[in-house]
Amino acid sequence: MLIIGAAALGLLLIGIHNAWDTVTYVVVAGARGDAGSSAE
Repeated sequence: MLIIGAAALGLLLIGIHNAWDTVTYVVVAGARGDAGSSAE
């Protein structure tokens, strides 16, 4: 049970980290005006 809990917590932290990376990229790209360039 301890291993399953530790694995779940680790995956949760990795997911939060990846979400913050995505938010940071969108904010920086939007500030530079590059947010819609990939859709064109």
